[in-house]
Formats: sequence, structure tokens, C-alpha cells
Amino acid sequence: MENSGDERWFETFRMQAAHMAFPDWSPRPDEWVSFYASLVGQEAAVTAEIAVYRDNERIRFRHYKGEEARSFWLELMHRMAE
Repeated sequence: MENSGDERWFETFRMQAAHMAFPDWSPRPDEWVSFYASLVGQEAAVTAEIAVYRDNERIRFRHYKGEEARSFWLELMHRMAE
């Protein structure tokens, strides 16, 4: 089944986030990336979680919050705009 343009963009987005979180990671065909982000509270504190799974086993995980999450988001958006 062919992926839509939106699905390909989101896959690229997740892969870019994973490469930023885990610079030494080289994806294998049986691995997939999970990306979760949220705005929490009245001050809109950003959090982000990136995980890499091999089949159903989580093999890498990174959680960002506060200023670290903000910096991560800004860099991710910059890279996606290139």
C-alpha cells in the first residue's frame, strides 16, 4: 500500500526526531519510531518523547521537558524546513 504525502512527511518527521535524539542510531527494517509531544499546564510547558522499537520491544527512549524540549522542537522544525 502506498503512503500518502502526509504519512511520508510524518514518517520523515519521526525519523528526524529519532536521529536527533539518538545520533548513533542506524535504523533496521524491523525498527520503528514513536514520537509523542504535548503542551502541559497554563504556561504551555512542552514535553516530547521519542522511542525506537524493534518489533514490540522498546530499545531506545528519550524524554525532553522544559527548555530542553523547546530547544529540541526549534531544531527539529529548522531541520524539517530545510
